[in-house]
Amino acid sequence: MNMNGKLLSTVPDPFTDAERTAFARRVRTALPVRRMVWRPAMVALAATVLLAVGVVFVAMDRLPEPAALVRVTVENPLQLAGAGPLAAAPILFPPPPATPAPAPVDVSLAIAKTDHRVMLTWQGTEGTRYIVQKCQLSSNGKVCRTQAVVTGSRFEDPIHEEAPLVLYTVEPIRS
Repeated sequence: MNMNGKLLSTVPDPFTDAERTAFARRVRTALPVRRMVWRPAMVALAATVLLAVGVVFVAMDRLPEPAALVRVTVENPLQLAGAGPLAAAPILFPPPPATPAPAPVDVSLAIAKTDHRVMLTWQGTEGTRYIVQKCQLSSNGKVCRTQAVVTGSRFEDPIHEEAPLVLYTVEPIRS
């Protein structure tokens, strides 16, 4: 055959129609014969199953209805005794006293940088304790750490590494 599906040359058929029919008959007689014995049995089995299922549904349809539930009312025993309603008032607890939120105290500070130290100074009352925080600003945001709790008005921070931007905050501790 070529690519278009046409025969390149024709070959005469070596068998006649009678020979081809005789060959087909021989082949059919050599094959085992199938008998359809199982088919009537399967039909009978399917019919029996359908009847059994139908009987169950018909029996379920004929079941008696359940009896209606009987409602029972019970009288309040306090009303039966003639006691009437209880003379109890709800107990109201007073709310806790509202404490005003402490106003943030701004501490103004002065920053001085020496060789390898940063000195913070501020004005404050003697004996007051202060929290000093060091915040570094980066692309991830602001990261703050408590550096020290100081009594007085002065703090020195040694510089170990250079950061692009550092912010110090000082807050008084309220007692």
